[in-house]
Amino acid sequence: MATAKATMRQPRGIRNNNPLNIRKSPNAWVGKVEGLDKDFETFDSMEHGIRAAFVIVRTYIRKHNCTTVTQLINRWAPST
Repeated sequence: MATAKATMRQPRGIRNNNPLNIRKSPNAWVGKVEGLDKDFETFDSMEHGIRAAFVIVRTYIRKHNCTTVTQLINRWAPST
């Protein structure tokens, strides 16, 4: 079992089971748990974090008509 100090050295997305660093929102994500991170969602498993990312990408494709990787990236992480 990892120590708290070792866990804190892990990248934020790994610590939070949120590999694409989804920002906190009122969305009721499957597997969402209350974490210590005030800015980013925390999930109970990596699978749930990946699932949430997939749902967001699917929404960008269907609702926002993102058809290229560049459009998805610009929507996910705008330059502003």
